[in-house]
Amino acid sequence: MNTTHIKSFLYVSKYNSISKAADKLNYSTSTIYEHLKSLENEVGVTLYNKANRGIYLTENGEIFLEYANKILDIVDDIHRRFYKSSETLRITASESSNFFVMKPLMDKFIIKYPDIEIDYTKATTDVAIEKILNGLCDVGVISEPGFSTLKVKCDFLCKLPLSFVASSKHICFKNGIVDSREDNTLLSTMGFTVVSNLLVSKGLLFSDYFSSKKNIGDLQTLKELTYEGIGISLLPTFLVEDDIAQGKLKLIPEFNEEFSSRIYILTELNNKKVNKSVNNFVQLAHSLLANYIT
Repeated sequence: MNTTHIKSFLYVSKYNSISKAADKLNYSTSTIYEHLKSLENEVGVTLYNKANRGIYLTENGEIFLEYANKILDIVDDIHRRFYKSSETLRITASESSNFFVMKPLMDKFIIKYPDIEIDYTKATTDVAIEKILNGLCDVGVISEPGFSTLKVKCDFLCKLPLSFVASSKHICFKNGIVDSREDNTLLSTMGFTVVSNLLVSKGLLFSDYFSSKKNIGDLQTLKELTYEGIGISLLPTFLVEDDIAQGKLKLIPEFNEEFSSRIYILTELNNKKVNKSVNNFVQLAHSLLANYIT
């Protein structure tokens, strides 16, 4: 029994959709159909039926689903015990996605695939795309408020909540952010256009609240500058929750909208070139971050 076919079946059952399963596994829909047909021919029963709202498993399909999960668990155990590889997976990530996604994802991946070497770097979105196009990187993980490209395969992973914060001693808390505009500098790892568009999406104009913006290379430095009262910062919410609770930083009350960026995973467009480790990484990312998808 082909484990690739079984994995396709599991993804169809998870998403109740052949097209979604195809997208997550980097296959065409016709390939997924072929996998399901081969499985049905092999086991001799109908595993699924089509409905207006997607795919649903038959009674036999539900029974087979239990076996399918057990089969892949056993295969994974065999690979972990006996399979040795010198393969290297080259990954690059942006600063925000590095903090939010990469640590838990890398920890899980290394445990599940201990024989895969990881070459990990940080880069901006443009650099990540160029590296993939030039064959210098296998996977890019980026953070953008909104993003699309025809150059590489771009897959949405999850939402990244953002907060505008400042030190409690910042003048904006005394005079209000509008009246203190001339003294307000926005600190962010994002470019001006990205931040401006983020504000516009909520009906706000950058120039109404800030006189300048400074790009800071990494989030930790950005947070330290915020502690010192140097500016107002746009930071991932998870990164400042403890600081807010402890009174080290305060939320800007005028920005009470729900701001967020989005995490995307980038791979080559040509499915034939995507190796098994890339597919495993992408699938693990979706599984790990499923609770954050909105």
